[in-house]
Amino acid sequence: MSKSKESIVDGVTYTYGSDWIHKLESREHWMLYHYQQQLMEGNINAGDTVLEIGPGSGFCSNYLKSKGLKVTTLDIDEEKEADIHANLVSYEFEESYDHILAFEVFEHIPYERFIEVLGKLSGKCSQIFLSVPENKRRLMELSLWLPVIKNISCSLYIPKTKITEPNHFWEVGYKNITGKRLEKDIEEKGFKVLDKSKFKGRLYFMLGY
Repeated sequence: MSKSKESIVDGVTYTYGSDWIHKLESREHWMLYHYQQQLMEGNINAGDTVLEIGPGSGFCSNYLKSKGLKVTTLDIDEEKEADIHANLVSYEFEESYDHILAFEVFEHIPYERFIEVLGKLSGKCSQIFLSVPENKRRLMELSLWLPVIKNISCSLYIPKTKITEPNHFWEVGYKNITGKRLEKDIEEKGFKVLDKSKFKGRLYFMLGY
């Protein structure tokens, strides 16, 4: 059974865990890593500086380092051995980076705090790549591999009526957190949505100016 850890900032309790980083990850998780790399392809270059918030198992940061990028990691959990050990809600970002990555991170803090963090990140990077979950449940997924067309996949998701992940404060599509509100709040913090997409129940954004 996984052990949860806690951090309290301004009366809010944040829970997190590290058990999963010591296990072999699922095929779906590897597909998410691949999708993240595809999003960044053509937008990052060797020698660029990157801050990854929430490095998890370290796969993404290690992969980018192998391609010649200079990566700094930040995480609330000491066990993940990030370069910076901090809760991003209270952390003051003093350094600037070419790119900031935050895949499956911001739903772990209250939505209002997430918007505040975006404000602190404005001017600290050229681009932000991030993903957040939709409040949907996968009903069906079909994947085919054909010799000529190669891989074809389709999925069917239906809305959920609650948040089922115990460490999530919010998800897009639950209560008043709509996709339109999310994009509006992003733009009010000085960013432009340069690209957006959906993959396996998650919304992906590339933000710039």
